[in-house]
Amino acid sequence: MDSEVHFMYEKGFDGDFEANSQLVDSSEMPPVAGHVAVEYKDFMIVWGGYYYAAESQYHRPNEFLYIFPYRLCGKTQVWIKYKVDKGDVPPQMTASCGLIQGSDLFLFGGNWMKRDDHGMRQCSISNNIYKLSLLSGIWTKIAVENNLVPTPRDKVCGFVTNNGLYFFGGYGPSLRNFGVSKTTFLGSSSEFYEDENQGTNSWNNQLLHFDGTGWHLVKHSGDIPSHRAAAAVTVIPKEGKAYLFGGRDSSSRLADFYSLDLKTFVWTKLQSFNPVEEPIGRSWSTLTYNPDGDYMLLYGGLDNDTCPMSDRYQLEIRNNLVVWKRLDSKAVLPRLWHTSMFVKNAFIFYAGMYQNPNESAPCTSDLEILQICPSPLLEQSLRCLIQHQIKTGQLNSESLRSFALSMPFNLRSISFLTAKILNFKHQTSLSCPADRQIEKVNLLAFLNRFCF
Repeated sequence: MDSEVHFMYEKGFDGDFEANSQLVDSSEMPPVAGHVAVEYKDFMIVWGGYYYAAESQYHRPNEFLYIFPYRLCGKTQVWIKYKVDKGDVPPQMTASCGLIQGSDLFLFGGNWMKRDDHGMRQCSISNNIYKLSLLSGIWTKIAVENNLVPTPRDKVCGFVTNNGLYFFGGYGPSLRNFGVSKTTFLGSSSEFYEDENQGTNSWNNQLLHFDGTGWHLVKHSGDIPSHRAAAAVTVIPKEGKAYLFGGRDSSSRLADFYSLDLKTFVWTKLQSFNPVEEPIGRSWSTLTYNPDGDYMLLYGGLDNDTCPMSDRYQLEIRNNLVVWKRLDSKAVLPRLWHTSMFVKNAFIFYAGMYQNPNESAPCTSDLEILQICPSPLLEQSLRCLIQHQIKTGQLNSESLRSFALSMPFNLRSISFLTAKILNFKHQTSLSCPADRQIEKVNLLAFLNRFCF
């Protein structure tokens, strides 16, 4: 029997607990913005970000992933906090761009706090790229082959294709500030637009390609978007196109919409079929593709009056025109600098800021699940069975193992972890001491082999 695949708890099931995995209720999660969130195997994985209150800033620990097991437990507000402290662990950062390629999580750019010679905190912007193997849990800071690298930048948007990782725009130190060393950086001064209020920093409109070993500046053409940061982007694979909306440039927050042909790298500025319905300009919004419904969803952002937005738009492309449909958002939380993704059968919106960034405590930890269609019957049935047995007292912390062993062979690991999470939620709802630790387990191995 392959215990890793079929029942990862079989060996050492009742052994010592490890601190690398534990359950956390959503109510215990601190607020966060500027974090990275990616979809992997129908789970949401979150890293980094920060929040602030009472004039102090707090960064999420850099050695932990926060995993929301949507596929296992649906709308149950329980997370798995998982330790990944091996290898070249990146510093605590915010405003990085995170992308999944295969079984690797990549982080590019962002800003982090460091101490100067006098012990004062200073913000530093990064141009490093890190890789976390979701097979081994080991971080690697990638050393590029050709010594040509992008300038440091944050608030970059990015997407993945079969050819590698692509990043557009961002905000960071001006190319001219690097003096004689600027030959090691990709690009020319025309690709940077200096911030008049911050003379040392610039927006850019570079399209960068990282192929796994080195950086390349893509020769893009057409209606190239202006220099900007905090834009929203998504990819529709079957069309071979990426779509980009809005962002912040030198003077305003934008409402323009572009498509990028991923073979020719030609940009096209798209007009609206129904201009009356189109959204106002904004930065820090999200644009998410629903492959089941074949449409995109735009949500939130910060407008030109620095007001957080709660509006949502469903949009489709017809005859190279954008068809906007504003959705009812009366009960929707305003958000900016949040994350959004489509997982299995639902949009998941997480955290961000719900107030003007200049407020004293603008960040939120809110997790919203907008379910588009029901979960598969097997998943619903398993959850209902477990919840019934927990509520009737037939299933508790001591009997989880025997319950899992009673299930069909291929469902044992899934049944155990689902029962563990739902039992934890039941305990916390009753204000009882909750069993939050997950027994000795290679959680990443479970994610990579997870299937119903």
